[in-house]
Formats: sequence, C-alpha cells, structure tokens
Amino acid sequence: MKKQYVKLLVLLMSVLMLAVSVAGLVSCGGKKPTTTDTTAGTEEGTTPGSGEGIDDYKTILPNATFDGAEVNILVMASRAWQFIPEESSVDVIQNELIARNSFVEEKYDVYLNIETTYEGWNGFHQQCKTDLWSDSAAYDITSPDYYYQTETAGYFMNLAELDAIHLENPYWVEGWNKSATINGKIFTAVSYFTLDPISNARAICMNNYFAEDLSIDIDEIKELVYNNGWTLEAMQQYMALASSENGDGDWDFNDKYGLAYNLWGGRASLWGAGLKLSTIEEDGTITQTFTDSRNVDMFQDVYKFYDNAYCYYGGGAFETDSANGDRALFNSGRALFATIALNQTSEISRELDSFSVLPCPKYNTAQADYVTSLTGSAVFGIMKTAKDPVMSATVLEALSILTYEDVRPVYYDKGLKLRYSADGDTAKMVDLIVSKINVDFVFINSSNFEAIADKPFEMIAAKNRNYVSGMKKYVDAFEQNLENFYDAYSDKTSTDSDTSETTSAGE
Repeated sequence: MKKQYVKLLVLLMSVLMLAVSVAGLVSCGGKKPTTTDTTAGTEEGTTPGSGEGIDDYKTILPNATFDGAEVNILVMASRAWQFIPEESSVDVIQNELIARNSFVEEKYDVYLNIETTYEGWNGFHQQCKTDLWSDSAAYDITSPDYYYQTETAGYFMNLAELDAIHLENPYWVEGWNKSATINGKIFTAVSYFTLDPISNARAICMNNYFAEDLSIDIDEIKELVYNNGWTLEAMQQYMALASSENGDGDWDFNDKYGLAYNLWGGRASLWGAGLKLSTIEEDGTITQTFTDSRNVDMFQDVYKFYDNAYCYYGGGAFETDSANGDRALFNSGRALFATIALNQTSEISRELDSFSVLPCPKYNTAQADYVTSLTGSAVFGIMKTAKDPVMSATVLEALSILTYEDVRPVYYDKGLKLRYSADGDTAKMVDLIVSKINVDFVFINSSNFEAIADKPFEMIAAKNRNYVSGMKKYVDAFEQNLENFYDAYSDKTSTDSDTSETTSAGE
C-alpha cells in the first residue's frame, strides 16, 4: 500500500466508479484536490455538523485540507478485509473500499496508511504504550477489539470533545456509544467505518421452505415483527409446529426442531428479551441491576423457552460449526429457525434458496422495543499523541460517513448475499435489526468486570435455574472493579492498567 505506483494503479482502475458514486472527486494520482476547501487542516476544520432529515450524510462531510499528511491507522488483522481493499476477503466490496479510501485521500490531501502489525491483546497494548511513552505520534487512529480493555489504559482522547465528530448521527452506533459514555467522556466508540455493527449483529434466520411445508404464513410472521408482536411466546408457537422426533425414541441431531441455537444465540436471546445488568445515570453513576425483578422473571421465562424439545443446542462458539452443530442442522433443513450473526447469511445463501431474517424476539408485548446485541465490535480511538487531533477526527468522521452511505448498501446486497434470500423484505428487515442495536455497559467493558455479561446464559446452558443466587455472588466483585474503573473517567491519567492476555468467554 505504501508504494505510490500501486496507489496510482488502484486509483486509475476505480476512477470511473468514483466519478459516478462519489461527488466531488475530480482527479487521481498525486494531484491536489480541486475542492472549495479553504480551511487549514493543521489549525481548524469546518464541520457542517448534524441535522435531522438528511438523506445523504455525504452532504455534511467535514471540510479541511492537510497538506499531504500521512494518516496512520492501526487495525486488527482480523478486520483488514473491512479497511484494506487488497486484503478484503469480501471481494464484492473491494471497489467500494477503493472509492472510499481514495476519496478521503483526495478530498483532505492525505495518505491513508492502514497497518495491521500488532498481534492480539498484548501486541496492541505494547504498541500503544510505546507510542505514548515515546511521544512518537506513530498512530492517528486506532481500532482495537472492544474487549481489549483500552478504555481504562489512558491512551485515548475524549471523542466527545472533538468538534469534527458527531456521535449523534446514525453513522455512529448510538446504542453502543451511549453505554460507553461516562461523565461525558468516551474514549472509544463504534461507527460504520467498521462493518461489525452489521456483520456481528445477532438475529434469527428462518427456512422459508420449512415454513411453507408447515403451512406457516411467512408474511404473517413479518407482520408480527413490524407490529411489535414478535415475542418469545409467539416464536415458540411456531417452533412447536416444526418439532418432531423421528421415531427412534431419542431427540438428537437426526430429528426436526423449531430452533437451532448456540452460545452467542443464547446470549442474544437474553439481551433481546431486555436483560439489563447495569444503568448509567446522567451524573455518571453506574449501578448494577443484576437481580432486579424483571431480570429474574425474564431469566426464568427464557430458561423455559430453551428447556424443551423444540430447541437444539449446538454448543459453544466453536462447536457450533461441527458436523452435528446447530448450523449443520439448520442447513440440512431440519430446523425452522436458527440464531445467527448477520455475516452468516452469505453461507446460508449457499445452502438455502429461500430464507428470511428476523430480529431476536422481545420478552413480551409490554417490552418497549426490539433489542439487537452484537457478538462484538471493533472500536475506534484517537491517541493522545496523535500529531493532529483535528485531522484524526476529520478523517475518522469522513470514513464513517462514506462507509455508511456507500459501502454498507453493497455489503448488504452482495457481501451478505441478501439478494439471494428470495425475500423482498430482507433488506428492510436487516435495517430494522441493525437500527435496534443496544449494548449494555457491562458487555462493552467485559474485561473490566470479569465477563459478568456472559454469566446469565452460562447458567441456562448449565441448566442452573438459581439466577438470584448465581448472580449475587458477583455483586461485591463488580463494586470493587467499578471503583477502579471510575479512575479512568476522572482527571487521573494512567497507563499502568493490567494488559495481561485474556479473552471474553466464547471468543
């Protein structure tokens, strides 16, 4: 990527598409952008800001120029396909990534140097610590995984204080970022610069052929969703219709089920039913709500939802893909529903000619809205040592807008293979699912709180119905960890956090 002749070749290949899809791009190669920008990027960038009723957020791209500066972006190797065209495993979005990156380079007169040099938790922390201690300004934008415990490490600036960034706009994921904001401070946030809010969004997939064989009206189910009637009880009624034992007396992989699910699907059903383990008050106070009465009642009902012959458990995050896993059962046509991350629809499209995508069901009709959880997400931070914070914020905002407007639709249709679902409502349903992302504070900060967010479903998987006693034993540890957590959101600055290698359950 660093060689200019490679960059020139890539730009020439994409120029025709760029002229059509990205307004304002008028030149390639080493030429300066012919824009009306008048702001010196090293001083102050003009940001048109936010607004309601905007049809195309590219119309409010920040205006600035940065005199050929290099913008160094550190990303995880596992996410390279979202950022670097040459490394994209989803080839159908390569041209869109080229267009996005090239447009930003031309508009802001910068060179995007996207690196994937670190390895895992320890590698990321070491690179950030080295940069912070040496004040080398090595990275302008960084993108760790959410569970890397970077929020409390003291590396990043408060994104809420950067004028170029508009967290209130939909190309930033409000349902995540709201839970990541404490005392007006947010050190890492999720935007559509990553496709994780789509690819890792948890949902339900339905085999349309199986439904038709059972004389289930598919449109009736979709109407339930749109009318806020898609609940655990409603879904289980359909699951009961689909379940049948083959006559050998054993419920196993060879039978038919209403639902095939796994570790992450089980977790998602709890969040979808409104599990809420913490609250954040306006004054920044964080309170655990582990054993609130609604959580207790909801846990027992979700437990019963799974504790019957309608459900087939495929196991943990890795076992799910085994020969007898939940995905194999669904792909073989012996499950009406399956719990999925949206990125799995591309695989499903190779196995099924007709499927529908639905949100995780609500607990009951009294629940205010659907809740979509994520398997996880890359997050974005701007280093305190960034050589020009205005440039970092401007480029991050622009990349987020362009991905949201230009890359996202192509990823929906071609990357996820939704056009093969034979269901004209699929894209609309996916829009609904993604718009309902809402993530708990304790999930975002799993590594700071001993993965407490995973405990409720671990009890269900272990057939332990003692929710209250099971959760109470974590209260004291939560309160102690909370005191340590608050330090990072005070005026205290620390880079001495524990950066030992850990992983969230199920990773």
